[in-house]
Amino acid sequence: MAVAGSNMEFPVEACGLAGERLKRAFESAFLDYNALKRLPIELSQSLILSGKGTLIVELCRQFALKPVIIDSARLSTEFPAQPSRGLYVLIKSCLDCEAAVVLFHNIHNLFPAKGTDDEIYHELTTALDLIKRSGSRILVLATTSRIADIHPAVLKYFENKIMLELPTPSQRAQLLQWLIMSRDGTLPIDVNPIAQRCHAYTMADLSALCRTAQSHARARRSRNVAGEDHAAQLTYSDFMASYSSIRVSAAHHNHDVTRMEMVRWADIGGHRLVKELLHESVVWFYRNAEAFQRLGIRPSKGVLLYGPPGTGKTLLGKAVATESGANFLSISIADLIKGEVGESEKAIAKTFETARRCSPCVVFMDELEALFSRHDQMGDVGKKLFSQLIIEIDALDWTTSQVVLLCATNHPQCLDPSLLRPGRIDRLVAVRPPSKSERIAILKTISSQVTLHSDVQFEEIALRTRGKTGADLKELLRRASLAALSRSGFDAKPSVQMCDFSQALESPQFT
Repeated sequence: MAVAGSNMEFPVEACGLAGERLKRAFESAFLDYNALKRLPIELSQSLILSGKGTLIVELCRQFALKPVIIDSARLSTEFPAQPSRGLYVLIKSCLDCEAAVVLFHNIHNLFPAKGTDDEIYHELTTALDLIKRSGSRILVLATTSRIADIHPAVLKYFENKIMLELPTPSQRAQLLQWLIMSRDGTLPIDVNPIAQRCHAYTMADLSALCRTAQSHARARRSRNVAGEDHAAQLTYSDFMASYSSIRVSAAHHNHDVTRMEMVRWADIGGHRLVKELLHESVVWFYRNAEAFQRLGIRPSKGVLLYGPPGTGKTLLGKAVATESGANFLSISIADLIKGEVGESEKAIAKTFETARRCSPCVVFMDELEALFSRHDQMGDVGKKLFSQLIIEIDALDWTTSQVVLLCATNHPQCLDPSLLRPGRIDRLVAVRPPSKSERIAILKTISSQVTLHSDVQFEEIALRTRGKTGADLKELLRRASLAALSRSGFDAKPSVQMCDFSQALESPQFT
């Protein structure tokens, strides 16, 4: 549980609807005594380490309560070989309190679906029934990352399930602000750029990032010979240095939300019309969802980018997610093809379930034609996958989850027409090889971090690379840079000259 020590109030609103529901449960239990008898036991279910414990502990702090936390580690330590007795003793101790919160941390470990001891289950049911009959101000909560692994008989006691979503960029900014000020008492930097970069980070990930950044700040202070106080202040560079060391919880716990590099429209040379179409199709809605709803405008559920390889379709997909402030979920064929019967369909269903959890989310599926070709050309497995994909697309509802499917293909004519009908993947955007002016723009963009000689003429290079894609131009720049290193003998600080580009253009790929 990532809890910071401070008088600053935890931003419950940064936990979205789950935070609101849980806060209402606390208010009903401890501010409205009559409502307590109507209050069901709550089960907080979410992704692993996504701030469940922190949210509950901080709400307890706001209501001046000390939670009784019960987990397998505490039972084995304080009540060795007697977990059932320990469970009963801890819960019964709350009955003497005027108000209390009982928190079962990772309840799936205490009461697994298979192998739960009958004695400890009996003690649990006895204690919970005792709480209900007592009428005491006791709120029973539980956290889990695997609701399917909880014993069904235990699960029935938790009538309500609260799903914690991954935080949005604005919610991440609120959580970062709280984490930094809780530890330092001040906010020396603007956290919004950091929040934008922390793609798919959970509460635990953000807490780990802040701890690592503070370690970098302390290391700077120890190296500061002048002893200046400001050297210990957190800086943006401390966070950037810490970013690569954080292993994103959502990404490594059987979920495919990737930590994506920030890609802006300005980072992509050319494709002006494509950017405008994608901005209109996806970004507009993410930024102006309320206006769309007022006017009754339904955005496209799916957008298809089609064109030859190397034209930047994947990069455009990442830019859409960045510009709209959405999470990015990239799916490959390997993620969907499973050896066991029925597992491939489950993989597709899980993909969209993950996307709904991470809403707002852009689901990117590349090489669509490899799996979802024309229906009469599919095998039995392909038809089942196709049917599951159609079910998931038809189930997308912008009123409950902001999920858009962004697909890419090199061969749009090979796709089944029913996939491209209105209401499904109904916005088709051609991503063609860049024109001369677009090739110049791409060359300027990809060479922005390269030292170029004044004799480099992008217009001439663009003339000699007709029909080449952005990937080709990137490879051309790499070869020209290698030619510059070879020419300089690796000793000096070379600049890439026009002769280096000319040498690279003589390779078979460009002749």
